[in-house]
Amino acid sequence: MAALRLPPATSEQAFSLRPQPPFLSHTRASLSYTERIDKHVGMHENGESRAARSRQRDRRGRCDDAMQLDEALKLVGSGNSKDVESQWLALIERDDTTPAQIIALEPILNELAKQGKTEQAESLAWAAIESVTERCSPAEALDVCKPFLLTLNKSAELKQQATDLYLTVYADRDDLEALMEEAGIAGGRPPRRAIRTLDTCLTIKPGSYVVSRDDDTAARVESINTTNWQVTLTTGHHTKTLGCVEFADAHALCDEDDFRVLASFDRQRLQGILRKEPATVIENILKVRGNRLDSDDLQAVLTPRIIPADEWPKWWTRARAAIRKSRHIKLEGRSPYILEFISGGHNIHEEFAADFKHLDSPAQRFDVLDGFLRECKAREESPDTAILGKIRDAVTRRAAVVESTGAATSLAERLVESQIARAVGDPDPDGAAVALLASEPDPAVWFRACDSPALWLVAADCLTKARPQDWPETLAALFPWAPGSACDHLADMLDKSDLSGEGIEQTISTIIAEAETTYEALYWLWDKGLSRDNWRATPPLTILTRILALLAQVQRSDRFGHAVAKKVCAAARSALSARRYQRFEDCLSGIESGVAAALRTQLQRLDNLGRKVEEDLLNRVRRAFPELYKRTQIPLWACEDTLFATTQGIARAETEINELVNVKMRENAKAIGEAAAKGDLSENSEYRFALEERDLLRARLAHMQKQFSLARPLYPEEIPTDHLTVGSKVSFRHVDSGEVVELTFLGPFDADTEQHVYNYKAPFAQGLMGSRLGDRVELPIFESQGPYEIVRLGPWKDTSEAGGQ
Repeated sequence: MAALRLPPATSEQAFSLRPQPPFLSHTRASLSYTERIDKHVGMHENGESRAARSRQRDRRGRCDDAMQLDEALKLVGSGNSKDVESQWLALIERDDTTPAQIIALEPILNELAKQGKTEQAESLAWAAIESVTERCSPAEALDVCKPFLLTLNKSAELKQQATDLYLTVYADRDDLEALMEEAGIAGGRPPRRAIRTLDTCLTIKPGSYVVSRDDDTAARVESINTTNWQVTLTTGHHTKTLGCVEFADAHALCDEDDFRVLASFDRQRLQGILRKEPATVIENILKVRGNRLDSDDLQAVLTPRIIPADEWPKWWTRARAAIRKSRHIKLEGRSPYILEFISGGHNIHEEFAADFKHLDSPAQRFDVLDGFLRECKAREESPDTAILGKIRDAVTRRAAVVESTGAATSLAERLVESQIARAVGDPDPDGAAVALLASEPDPAVWFRACDSPALWLVAADCLTKARPQDWPETLAALFPWAPGSACDHLADMLDKSDLSGEGIEQTISTIIAEAETTYEALYWLWDKGLSRDNWRATPPLTILTRILALLAQVQRSDRFGHAVAKKVCAAARSALSARRYQRFEDCLSGIESGVAAALRTQLQRLDNLGRKVEEDLLNRVRRAFPELYKRTQIPLWACEDTLFATTQGIARAETEINELVNVKMRENAKAIGEAAAKGDLSENSEYRFALEERDLLRARLAHMQKQFSLARPLYPEEIPTDHLTVGSKVSFRHVDSGEVVELTFLGPFDADTEQHVYNYKAPFAQGLMGSRLGDRVELPIFESQGPYEIVRLGPWKDTSEAGGQ
């Protein structure tokens, strides 16, 4: 049978090598190590198995490493624990076996205990600890003992070993025995809690920093009373004293450079680190938050408590640059970015190679390659030419296969090859791409398959080499389908060429005529193209009207597909709102009132611009052409920014808000505190109910405050009598039965259905607004079907004291 393989020791498993006091051996010291093993393990062995173990001991020096840990666990699970035991004993006697490797075998003890072989597991654990005790320092032996005791937590033998080792390692501590008695490691306290208490309290001293295990609040140890082992600590705002067990249960150690400590005790120093070494702070935050979070979470941690909200964008830009130079932070994605802490440091060359081979399209491969090269430059590292060489060979083979089929992605594949060739220093990196472009009279299909701005830019450069005589005309014909972010560079190339003004005008005409597929160039033309002398041939109003017509087309038709429609609308919002709508305002300054009215109508009919952008555009039309808004009076019931109510209703709303804030929410806060004081929040139904009530009260308060901010008093003398509106009191007669009902329409603060007073914002009420005397209407709130006729119409009567005067 193959021997058990020991896992290699890692830096994280390294043990303290500080000088230790002489180790006081167990009472079994008079026996040789082999005799002690035989005596301890042999209690449950028969003669035959002891003989087998003796033969195994003779083969210890020849143990190979063929058997993995998971194989040993399977053997134990199958009931074949004797072979595993023999190899365990052989391995712990080897001189090259480290404590870290022995600790890594703890799952075997756990599996033995699960199989009911606790006595055997305890024997193996004891033997391993004894072996480390003889070969290594007491501190290393204690490090082995602790995880074994946590697994076999009822073993009196291991508890005694741990007690002896603590007494040996910390023999210079006068306060040790009192602490051990409080921790209860030799008594009935669970070993996990006892060990945590000892390890935490033996490490701290006045001035040490800790963090709460519950909410990450940092605290500083102010003093330690070792007589009764009580620890006094402060958070900077509050001071409290805890017993050693309670203290260790609630707190974990941290160093003075921990972000949580700096945020609470040295904000000035933290600000300095944030400015000079932002990556250091981010590494620290990642380590205390599970090694992974996104940039939105990071912003929530830092703003506004540490970084003012308006300074975040600038700081985050600097931080990203610093992150790219860090070997311990991996940055992925886009808004929000994903940040990951890698303790051993990440190798960007190996990560790039692993990611690259799983990418599907040439655009993805080109973008990842471009990002990798930029990251190498930011880190001041040279790309690994060996890795790039292997990737280049694979890309070249793939490009040749794709090119032989005449596929549209042929050029894109060759451009990826060119970029790799450029990175490894090839003197003619673009040779294959240039040859391909020179051989095809119409490269439009190839260019359109380059669905990446970076690919377009490289392709355009190759085009100038492939077609030195006519590249400007070819590029101008391709320009309308270019990605928006590539348009500026391509326009620079055309502006510097000998292309005629008619050629650029034809390009613009194509962009406008084919807007369904050239919308990125259309938006560029509106936002940036109109600032160029050669691109101003078309009036801004023509481009604006075409943009709005395109949005209307997207709104009417589903042939664009959801993803494309979303992209078209998002890009339109960005282009129209660029530079605080300056282009739109310039356009308004050059048109007449009638044109502005048509423009307003176009905007009002769109529902895919987004509420804010649409409102901003319409507000600018209103400011530029106020006469358009004087001709039309919005009826009271249609005002979106006003909520009409009686003075009594507004007073009731104010009373309700005060009741929510000053009574109900205070009572709820008291209930939450009382429920929390009962402990064990996971099983505390009163605590959960109180939290749910808090959320409901907050939602109700937010709704009431929003309505109250829009409220405007309504007076009877303001109410028209020629049509039904806000504040009307109306008599309706059922056409068939003659039954008469009387309804009043007021604001939401006044609604009382029992008194037939209805909220004018209700859907059925909005449908009645504007009706006149003699009109026939439907009243869906009543059981009687059929039309009702309006037989009386007038304002409601104000019964308040003010109204009666």
